Parts: sequence; C-alpha cells; structure tokens
Amino acid sequence: MKRDAIDHARTDANTRLGSIAHVGFLTLPNFWMIAFTSAVEVLRMANYAGRAQHYRWSVITPDGEPARASNGITIRPTTTLAATGLPDVLFVCAGWHVSDDVNDAVIALLREAAARDVPLGGVCTRPYALLATGVLDGYRATVHWEDMSPLHQRHPHVRFADELFVIDRDRLTCTGGTAPLDLMLHLVGLRHGQAVAAQVSEQFVVERRLPG
Repeated sequence: MKRDAIDHARTDANTRLGSIAHVGFLTLPNFWMIAFTSAVEVLRMANYAGRAQHYRWSVITPDGEPARASNGITIRPTTTLAATGLPDVLFVCAGWHVSDDVNDAVIALLREAAARDVPLGGVCTRPYALLATGVLDGYRATVHWEDMSPLHQRHPHVRFADELFVIDRDRLTCTGGTAPLDLMLHLVGLRHGQAVAAQVSEQFVVERRLPG
C-alpha cells in the first residue's frame, strides 16, 4: 500500500475509532483478568463521568459459554458474536497458553469479524490470536516484551514496535498488565476529547496518561 493511501486509511480509522460505542471482548480460557478489567473499567468510568451510557460492552466466547480467567473467576454473562450483533471493535483477551486456545472456532470467529469489517484488537500476548489468523499481516503491532522476539521471527509480515500500544488503521494491539487502560483512554479521548479522558484518569487516581 502506498504511503498516501496508508495515511488516508489511518485518517479514516481515527474517525471510525472515535465513534466506538459498543466494545466486544472475546475471552479465551485462562484470560488475564488485569488486562480485561483495565480495558472495561475505562468504559464504565467514561459512562459515569459523562453521566450517560456512552459505551456498552459484550463479553463474547466462541460458544457463548463463560470462560474462566487465570485467577479462577468466571465472567458472566457471555454471548456469541452472532447473538450480540457486530461490535464496533473486538478485542481478544487470553492468557499464557493462548496458542493452545486458538482453535478452529476462534480463527473462524476472527476471520468472520475481519470479513465484516470489524476493527480487531489484542492485549498482551493476545495478538497471537490475530497473528495466527493472519489479520495482522502488513500492519504495525506490539506484544508483551517477553514475546516480541520469537513472534517477530515467526511473523515477518508484521511490523512489530516496542511501544505501549499501537493503533494501525483498524488493528489495535497493546502490551500487558495495565496497558489496555492507556489504550482505552486514548479511544475515549478520540470520541469525547482529552478533558474527558483526563477526568477518567483522575477517577482512577492515574497521575498521567501514557501515549503509545
């Protein structure tokens, strides 16, 4: 893709990401709770700060059955992609052994979402699911620092970046732990402005928001 076409695509993507209202979280077995809650709590607090239902979210699994987090807690309710309707963006949440959980059903779900033009994201090592599906080829992306080198060697068509989070057109990736908080604050800022994103940060007693 030529540079001017890429720049145009990124401008269109920022406009689209700035209108996100429905966020889907595809939870796989033993997903990391800290990454999931760091993302979803920003949405909840943005609703609280704005005194309106600006965001809603769906917890999705391939079969609609709840997935158990790595700390033993199970999130409910869960649904399927078909039942929830297409979200404005779909994030994959998984755990240490994500390669064991990216089966045919997960790959089919992600490919269906990509074919239907849903922006896709992954947090921590969870971009592995996107990598295995091939939907990150030709994109910039980031992963947890422990996985950067081996994944870089196995996926030469992906431009890995040593950054907290990366948004490249309709693909959103971030590293582990609380990094999803910074990514979601960025999305809140795109839609509601930096003042609202700062207000959400203050509610969480986060002294500063980190750029990608």
